[in-house]
Amino acid sequence: NDELLEIISAAPSFTWAVLVHFLARTGLRKSEILRLKWADITFYDKGADVYVSGLAKGHRFRIVPIRDRELIAKLKELHAKAGNNELVFKEVASSNISNNYTKWSEKLGFNCYLHKLRHTFASHLAQKDVPLQKIQKLLGHANIQTTMKYAHLLPSDLPSSVELLGTLGGKKGNI
Repeated sequence: NDELLEIISAAPSFTWAVLVHFLARTGLRKSEILRLKWADITFYDKGADVYVSGLAKGHRFRIVPIRDRELIAKLKELHAKAGNNELVFKEVASSNISNNYTKWSEKLGFNCYLHKLRHTFASHLAQKDVPLQKIQKLLGHANIQTTMKYAHLLPSDLPSSVELLGTLGGKKGNI
């Protein structure tokens, strides 16, 4: 999260900051971001939903919920500034989006590329013990093997997983 906050604070504009935050909380692909329209986002009291259909690889429909209140507020502000633009990220919607991102993020001192935010999304979910099948659905992957490549666990997460087993009646050596 510290790296993510650093990236957001280094963003050259409000739109770029919202884009980074959005990608880290939705895991959308670059191609999906470039075509995302305001009509694809539904805001309601407790959050927002992003409808990804014709935007998605393989044209599979999926819904990605957003519950990050800070992000929702930023999206609403961006929407208010959008005027007649139907594209959510019109300012950054270009074929050079990855190069532009890399260019301004180079000064951060760590490996930072746009697609990594998709991995960040999956990893954060995995670290919160979200089942891989749910992560797969959110990312729009056709097979679970691809999701497994995205959902990195930290070595520090492993002991807490084993602790869930508890003890077997407190006696050692019994099977």
